Amino acid sequence: MSRILYLGDGPLNGAACYLYGVLKHAGHKMTHVPPDRRLSRKMAEKPFDLIILSDYAHANLSRAVESAIEAQVTSGTALWMIGGWASFTGLWGKYHGTMIEKMLPVRCLTHDDRMNLGSGARLLQAKRHPLLKGLALSPAPFVAGYNRVIPKPKSQVILKLRENASGKRNPLLVLGHFGKGKTAAWTSDVAPHWCGGLVDWGCRRVKIKIGPGIKIEVGNDYVKFISQLTRWLVNC
Repeated sequence: MSRILYLGDGPLNGAACYLYGVLKHAGHKMTHVPPDRRLSRKMAEKPFDLIILSDYAHANLSRAVESAIEAQVTSGTALWMIGGWASFTGLWGKYHGTMIEKMLPVRCLTHDDRMNLGSGARLLQAKRHPLLKGLALSPAPFVAGYNRVIPKPKSQVILKLRENASGKRNPLLVLGHFGKGKTAAWTSDVAPHWCGGLVDWGCRRVKIKIGPGIKIEVGNDYVKFISQLTRWLVNC
């Protein structure tokens, strides 16, 4: 069982239920902080195996909290940022030039990086990797939006997006390391609306109950992808 600190994506009866539900279903111990709450230094200093930032603005992190996160990642905690309006640069993310950006496998733009795609973009495998084992990538699911980023020189671009309208290709899943910790940048979302058909990826349906009156129904490859990426990040 891995200890995961999940920052962002709204309440658990909202967008956060997708990622929280899949990771809880996989047996991980979850701590969730919604995007309208600042992360305390006390919480940031607790030991975690993985820290996830998803639609969680940089303004919610004090310098002391960023330093605590940096210390954890340097010592071996994994760091994963997921795209959204309050991720990377976004409309409210503002991670350019921060300690968090220094740890990510990508550089954030200096200006609004959001790309909203009415016609969508398809997933493309850019590099073979064990975390993609057993996933149906032909046909691949589509997403409806993403953040533009610049992969760092020593990072690995595992998945790309091909925009259906223009044919442009941009990074989707980028992996790297900082200190002893593994890092990942997923430039789209894992919850509606930007995730498009990602939540339905797979040929079977998986039903997950999260709490009283809260449940999700998603595709089996969606569950497998999140689970396998998380296992790679936490080395289990």
